[in-house]
Amino acid sequence: MNSWVNGWEPRRPDLIAIAGTVGVGKQRFARELADDLGWTLSVPEESNPYLASFRRNPARWAFHAQLHFLLQRLEALSSTSSVGGPPLVTVHSIYEDAEIFARNLHEMGLITARDYNTYLGVYRRLCAVVQPPTLLIYLRPTPAMIGDMIIRVGSQRRPPFEPSQLARLCELYEEWTRCFKHCPVLGINVDKDGPVGGAAAMYAAECHALGHVIGADPLVAESTLSMVIHASLAS
Repeated sequence: MNSWVNGWEPRRPDLIAIAGTVGVGKQRFARELADDLGWTLSVPEESNPYLASFRRNPARWAFHAQLHFLLQRLEALSSTSSVGGPPLVTVHSIYEDAEIFARNLHEMGLITARDYNTYLGVYRRLCAVVQPPTLLIYLRPTPAMIGDMIIRVGSQRRPPFEPSQLARLCELYEEWTRCFKHCPVLGINVDKDGPVGGAAAMYAAECHALGHVIGADPLVAESTLSMVIHASLAS
């Protein structure tokens, strides 16, 4: 069993977060998992009054757009703040917004050091009052899928993604999940045709964590996850 499972006891088995870079299939995966578990799906509202302005002038509006997204994530998680709330599967988290997207914009010079420090102050305060997920499922794209996403996602965005930008986001996700300490992380390697490798070989140990979350035997959890993955990510 992986070391992060040993000795770990969740505070409340009510929240699975799905993480992954743009275009990897998070919403479809989350929908399938929520349906299979009988849990509530929470997809944060993506409308942002600053987004159009950000696309016209990123350096002027990046801070405002990211702060608005951060508060949207908080609103989406508010239903888990009380004991007895519905168990949730959610897409995105406040952690990704701050430690990947806001960081990336700061490193690109689009958020100043002063604004970035203000943003991090808000983020750290939110981290102190928000319950972390019970489990984070990270959808990790293969190099071949990253190339496919650059073409597919880039053509749908205005302005489009540059290849280096999406590749950098993937690097930040890898670093972030390696260092994530708020809960266990279950990483799933995926390409455009679905998960890479057999489910039994990939998830035998990790599914002990999913079993904790859904109150099932690890073998049952493995079967559930395997079916969801193939249903949601298969081409």
